[in-house]
Formats: sequence, C-alpha cells, structure tokens
Amino acid sequence: MTQLLILLASYQGTAFLDQQIHSIRCQTYRDWRLLVHNDGPDTAAAALVARHAMQDSRIEWLTPTFKQRLGVCNNFGFLLTYAQQYGCRYFALADQDDVWFENKLECQMRLLQQAEQRLGSSVPMLVHSDLRLVDAQLQPLAVSFMQQRGLNPQPNLATLLAQNSVTGCTCVGNQALLRLALPLPECIVMHDWWLALCAQAGGELLYLAKPTVYYRQHQKNTVGAGLIPTHLGSIICRTQQAFRASFSQAAALQVRLTTDKPAMSILQQYAALPQSSYLQRGSQFRRLAIKRAGLMADWFYRLQLLLL
Repeated sequence: MTQLLILLASYQGTAFLDQQIHSIRCQTYRDWRLLVHNDGPDTAAAALVARHAMQDSRIEWLTPTFKQRLGVCNNFGFLLTYAQQYGCRYFALADQDDVWFENKLECQMRLLQQAEQRLGSSVPMLVHSDLRLVDAQLQPLAVSFMQQRGLNPQPNLATLLAQNSVTGCTCVGNQALLRLALPLPECIVMHDWWLALCAQAGGELLYLAKPTVYYRQHQKNTVGAGLIPTHLGSIICRTQQAFRASFSQAAALQVRLTTDKPAMSILQQYAALPQSSYLQRGSQFRRLAIKRAGLMADWFYRLQLLLL
C-alpha cells in the first residue's frame, strides 16, 4: 500500500493546476498517490487531471458527489477523511495554485519519520515549513513567508490558539494525527489551523526551517500572504470571525484530548476567556504568554479580548 497520500482540494483551478501537478510528479520522494477532489463539477479540471493520470498511474480524480459547494475547509475535510479510511501512514496537503520544490516531500518525510523513531508512530505529528512568495507568473516577491509575516513557526500552544502560523500547503502529517483531528469540528476556522492545534496539543508540531513551496499570490487566493490588496472591511470581518472561533476551537480540542495531557490546562483557560471578567481576561492573557505576530495584530487582538 502507498505510504503517503497527497490531498489536493481544487476549485476553478485550471489556470495553475497543471504546474502544481507537474511539480508533484517531479518529487524526489516517489512513494505517493495524489488524490484530487474538486468542489463541484469541472470538466476542464477533470480533463487536465485525466491527462496527467494517463501518464502517471499514481494520480486519481475523485468525482465530486456533493450537490452544494463544500468550501475549502470541508473540501479538505472530505479528503482527510478519505485518507483516514484508506489507511495511509502519512498525508500531505496541496493547493491547486502553488509549485512544490522537488525535494519537498523527501525533506519533510525524513523529519517526520525521525520524530516517529524517537517518539513512536502513535504520537500525532505534523511537519510544516517556510514558503517562498511569488506572483502569478512565479516571479519572486519575498524569500521567506515567515519573515515577511513575522510569524513564530514554533509558538507556544496559547499563541497558536490565538493566531495560526501553519500554512496548509506545506503540511505533512501522520495517521495518528488524523485519528485525533477527525472529524473536523464545525466550529473551526481552517483545516490547517485545526491540524496544527491537534499536533501541538496532542503530539508534536515540527518545523522544517526552509521553504518547500513557491506560494503563488494572485487575485483569487482563498487565503494568502496579504500582498494582494483587499477590502479593509472584509479583512476586519475575517479577523473578528477567527477571533470568536478561536475559543470554540480550544473547547473542541479539549474534548478530543485525554485528561492527562499537559495541554488541557491551557485549553481550559483559553476556552474560558469569553466567560471571564474584564480583569480576569487581562490576567489570563499575561499568564498564557500569548504573543501574536505584528504590533497591529497583537494590539487588535488585545482590544477584542478586553471588549468581549
């Protein structure tokens, strides 16, 4: 059986999908199977994937069966559930518009398997990496996404509860992580944030300190690096939605973990913040040592917390 399933969730992605699949086929790590699931019927995308599948039997198009759009999070949720049922040892997430470095999987699998040798394969694990920012034509914009955003790739759990610093298209995880993370709770903001929280709280969140993906920035990015101008109102709205959902995510993860996990106390304290008094929230914020990246983002988070 194939060790690694690559899960590619697509939607109106034919402009860049060919380059992404080609970069996957060029991986130096060869023991993989690529599953592509489109969010609704798309004859052009299906034909594109079929052309690659004719040349490489490791590629498969999963025919969409849902009557309504899933959205990016639930599309990946469907693929992650498929991977769990398939019984693969590892999974990787792929976006339709990026390009992978040819040694991406090799480097990440090495790091993940080394960690499993130390801690055991029953420990939930997720590897993520830096990204190189490029424009629609793959021209360089920034050598490091982490540096450009000022993100901490290995934050404490409380900080990760308050701000995601893991980008899904860089992620490789193990079967133990799927057992903890699935099914995806309805309250989560994004699948990659939830997977990162599950790994951090229930196992190991590992960081490969180099780019493995050309992270393409264009007008149709669902989530990006914030380099393409967008409406300020929509940014504030998304930020507020993520802020409110962060407490629900903490509560949902608390239910999934066994009570002996050290993370339980942090999850309980964070999930209880909305029910705490004004003074208690300030005290808990300092005790949890939450440090969001960026002065404006940190200030806005503190303001929202105090105004709960």
